[in-house]
Amino acid sequence: MGEQLLASGLGRLVDPQVHVDLLRSTVRLTRLVFGAAAASIFLYDDDRDALVFEASSGQGEDHIYGVAIPADRGVAGWVYQTGETMVIHDVRQDARFDRQFAEWTGYVPTTIAAAPLVVDEPVGVLEVLDAAPGRFDDLDGMDLLTQLADHLGASVSLLLAARAAKRSVSGEPAAGPWLRLEETLTRTRTRDSQVVHRFVDALDDLIGTCYGGAASGRRQ
Repeated sequence: MGEQLLASGLGRLVDPQVHVDLLRSTVRLTRLVFGAAAASIFLYDDDRDALVFEASSGQGEDHIYGVAIPADRGVAGWVYQTGETMVIHDVRQDARFDRQFAEWTGYVPTTIAAAPLVVDEPVGVLEVLDAAPGRFDDLDGMDLLTQLADHLGASVSLLLAARAAKRSVSGEPAAGPWLRLEETLTRTRTRDSQVVHRFVDALDDLIGTCYGGAASGRRQ
């Protein structure tokens, strides 16, 4: 029954892959906007106390998905811990840069820009490697990076809520109410479609409210 729900139209709301695809698309957009060699996002994993590559575009993207680094390591770790956006124009001069890990990925950047992904509190990091010259020479570049990070934060909130919702419907009893809701929406008349859209938007907000903070995984 749970699988039936996740395969349904409403199931897309609680399908994590839909939100993962959005994250990956936004990461690619970030790389293109900044003319960067690579862009990535890390999400915090409470079980491992680590930042995990959730999506990447550009140099090294083929083999770093799912790789975890300690949450207090490197530039990403510093941004996650402090919740502050930063730009390093020459990583060789910055002690926070983890050159050993960069070499392991197969790409050692010269510049790094990074911003926290926030769902009430930091839950991950957006990182841009070797942006085109001049992209971070003024506040416009920083503002754009912050806006993209805010957008990704909202996407992460939906992903975390979807993962929590998927876990909640994995058992037969929990799936019942969701399936009844799907059946009701399916029977709704076309002229009531705006009502349905408003309801789904409200449901989306409710899931984020109920599960966003609890699912964020940041240790206390």
